[in-house]
Amino acid sequence: MSPAATAAISADVVEKFRNIDVACISDAVRGLRLNCFDVTIKPLVPSWKMCGPALTVRLIPLQDSNVWYRYEHHPATLMDIAKPGDVIVIDQGGRLDVALWGGNTATRAKQIGLGGVVIDGACRDGATCVEMGVPTFVKGTTPAHGHGVFGTTCYMSEPVQVGGVSVFPGDLMIGDSDGIVVIPVDRASEILEAARLRHEIDEKTGRAATMDAQERRHAIDRIYGIPHRPESGG
Repeated sequence: MSPAATAAISADVVEKFRNIDVACISDAVRGLRLNCFDVTIKPLVPSWKMCGPALTVRLIPLQDSNVWYRYEHHPATLMDIAKPGDVIVIDQGGRLDVALWGGNTATRAKQIGLGGVVIDGACRDGATCVEMGVPTFVKGTTPAHGHGVFGTTCYMSEPVQVGGVSVFPGDLMIGDSDGIVVIPVDRASEILEAARLRHEIDEKTGRAATMDAQERRHAIDRIYGIPHRPESGG
């Protein structure tokens, strides 16, 4: 995976990914031996879907909360540079007891047309986040604020971690009720090709429309990256 921010995934490619479910995309990334999907981070509303470029930040525990203001750069400030459809990705180290993302940030996120937020940890004000309608992917919710708890690092610079995967700024974040998948900028075309074919096989459309059952099985095996299953003899 390339260091971030030197390239971007084209709008055309983003739109093509938008029409493919996470299950088909995860089949593609697994077949390519990429560690790019996570099942522990889910949307607050199961019907929510997300597809947009990542804006990233990492939160780490402070040693001295008395000087929190020196070290906290609130994730909401990423909205100052966000474009409509972008996805804010917050590496919170899996913390579920406190949160910096809540109702106020969700309200602003709706106003600017944010494409979603992914948190390796919790958000708060869950009902307001749902009401605002910005797809919010988290590990849980909490009533407790996180001010004075975290310092900010990796602000749109180094990769961050959500669940068990790394995310560079500019990577494409895709999510639905099954979890999230990360599309590295430099592998987007390759993943899209395999994921689209997997989706077409499920729907029996496109290239798969003219395949017989054996051809579909072999195509799925290739996408999965596994040997073809033996065919039964006549």
